[in-house]
Amino acid sequence: MCIEEWVQVDGTKDVYISTLGRVKRVHYYKPYKRSPHTTNGVEYVKIKGQVISVPKLMQLTFNPDYDPDIHRTLPKNGMHRDASLDNLKMVTVKEYHQNHVKTHRAKGVLRVSQDNQDIECYISLRDAESFNPGWPRETIRSRCNSNEIPNDEQYEWYWKGDY
Repeated sequence: MCIEEWVQVDGTKDVYISTLGRVKRVHYYKPYKRSPHTTNGVEYVKIKGQVISVPKLMQLTFNPDYDPDIHRTLPKNGMHRDASLDNLKMVTVKEYHQNHVKTHRAKGVLRVSQDNQDIECYISLRDAESFNPGWPRETIRSRCNSNEIPNDEQYEWYWKGDY
């Protein structure tokens, strides 16, 4: 665990960020709203009219080698809410996208005939929808999630790991 140290954000007069990922504004007539929004646990702040994520702001402030065009920031422990300096690691854009594919891979979908003779595998709901006109993604998802299969349907839908 690191000791909290406050540093002024480059290019600003009154915005400070700590090594624990906290942001504050001093010498301002109203309290600084920490985050206009949070997406997937990552907090964002608005500085000079630009919305920027707190982990990216941490890297820009504390890491002189960080270039936002070449690098991205990932949490070491997988918890995006933990924006402390000890938890952040700098990776290339390619490594970032490889990690995103590993952690956010779509679930496979199976379409099975009622006599279990015809089995088709799709890599995602979107893929299943594109190859089966008339079957919207929401319908396929609800059929995969439900245990009831209508008798009038000629196909049953399953998640790949559930069949």
